[in-house]
Amino acid sequence: MKANTSTISRRTGLTATAAALLAGVSGAPGATASQRTPHAASSLQKDVDAIRAAGVSGILAEVQGAHGRTSARAGVADLAAKGPVPWGAYYRIGSDTKTVTATVVLQLVGEGRLKLTDTVDRWLPGAVRGHGNDGRRITVTNLLRQTSGLNDYFAAGAGDLTPASYRRHRFRSQTPAEQLTAGHPWAQEVHERIIEPLGLRHTLIPGTSSYVPGPTATAYTYFPGDSRPADTTLNSGGGADGGIITTPHDHGVFLRALMSGRLVRPAQLAAMKQTVPAADLIPVPGVRYGLGIAWRPVAGRDDGIWFHGGTSLGCVSECGVTPDGSMAVTSAAFTLRLGGPQAARTLRMVDSALRAGSGGSR
Repeated sequence: MKANTSTISRRTGLTATAAALLAGVSGAPGATASQRTPHAASSLQKDVDAIRAAGVSGILAEVQGAHGRTSARAGVADLAAKGPVPWGAYYRIGSDTKTVTATVVLQLVGEGRLKLTDTVDRWLPGAVRGHGNDGRRITVTNLLRQTSGLNDYFAAGAGDLTPASYRRHRFRSQTPAEQLTAGHPWAQEVHERIIEPLGLRHTLIPGTSSYVPGPTATAYTYFPGDSRPADTTLNSGGGADGGIITTPHDHGVFLRALMSGRLVRPAQLAAMKQTVPAADLIPVPGVRYGLGIAWRPVAGRDDGIWFHGGTSLGCVSECGVTPDGSMAVTSAAFTLRLGGPQAARTLRMVDSALRAGSGGSR
């Protein structure tokens, strides 16, 4: 990685603007079979069980690599019906969508249709003005690296998480893309450049629809002050910053294709991996942020791992991929709750699986 002297001072919520820039310039997963070693499968199951014990209603995870894939699940698909989380369940990946958006932007850069040094104003004149923001000073790199200085969508009242406030903020988060997009929509670019070429038959962009195809699981959210979870399965949200629905398998296929150089040219992949310190953005030791993707050190791996992570109402997506794309881990937890050990245990699961793939001890 190439270090950068700038640092992230606040989160940006303008990935939708990146979608507008795009518009302006522009196989089914296995069930229970495991092709990895029994030890790897049992270790993954142990980690998934630990996440379930943290208070998650249900979780599904997959590890895939050159030698096959392993899936594990724990918990139930619905607290009332009590059936297991279905294999190959669909889920909203939230901010993991940002990596997909960045990939499309970098493809356009590689084609000479866009420059990372271009300003927002170059493509969207006057779209970003006021409140201390100036699109003439914000570059495409700033947007993708989250160093634009723009306020996050949730900056106002972020601590006031209620069903009504969350719906209101989610609507606001997708409005910029709807207002600014012209020409080829962001969703069309993603479909033609990512979904179709990789054969991601279980990946879709529902837009403002609350539809999630089956099989899936009920998504639950613990709102502050409530001891019982609310069913928040039927929600819509996100465009270029969080609008994708997929499965663990499809998500892993994308990550491996990206890191192995199948989606972007070498120069653009190198640019994606130029990082800045990102402790203010992602509370993980040693974390650094590139263009739409983050890196963190992992004990037992000299090269660390690339990841992002995403949250939507009632679902938490966590993932990781080796720098060469040889191995990826993806997971979907169908419960959103603030605090507690869920996040730490999920990161531990990802690190453990990818460390095992490097030949390090588990």
